[in-house]
Amino acid sequence: MIGISTRRWLAAALVLGAGLAGTVGVGCSDDDFLLPRQDAGAVADAGVVADTGADAPIPSLYQRLGGKENIARVVHLIVVAELKDAQIAGYFTPVGQSGHPTAEQIEACLTIQLSGFTGSRETPAYPARPADTKGWQCRSMADAHRGLGITDAVFTKFITIAAGVLKSNGVSDADIKTIGDILGTTRSEIVPKALPDGGAPPADAADND
Repeated sequence: MIGISTRRWLAAALVLGAGLAGTVGVGCSDDDFLLPRQDAGAVADAGVVADTGADAPIPSLYQRLGGKENIARVVHLIVVAELKDAQIAGYFTPVGQSGHPTAEQIEACLTIQLSGFTGSRETPAYPARPADTKGWQCRSMADAHRGLGITDAVFTKFITIAAGVLKSNGVSDADIKTIGDILGTTRSEIVPKALPDGGAPPADAADND
């Protein structure tokens, strides 16, 4: 879904039951995410932080999230949270099997995607190169999710879970809305137009980023 891509990850988190839970370290706490918690009202809107003077540069969303290192941490926490949902976890059973990315590779793809979405100038452009994503070639959202049968309701659930992780780790409401809006632009690539809500994932499930 970050991409967030999501039967594979971002449905991606995006993060995720059975097939992936054993591969991703699940024992994470808020202390693992080092973004300083923002005071209420510190962000006037999604693109502007509190006024610190006429000449002060306005940090990008990427900078406010703490850069690639912190984005990688929050991607991991999101993936863990997503996998706790049995419905979403069902899309990730093949993760790590032959021809499918590992959990680490999925998180690398999602980190690069979310870094780019939020304004990084130092991260390679998604889908990047295998060297940047631990040997796995990331794909477009449409290619990554083709045939997975992700419903609109599952996509919305994925975004909601991710937003909760961001909120609990000190990201402002304005920045969460911006990230949600950005991820929402991938909905048409991930959710088949003709698929009604309530559909089950195909038997071969996740192919992922």
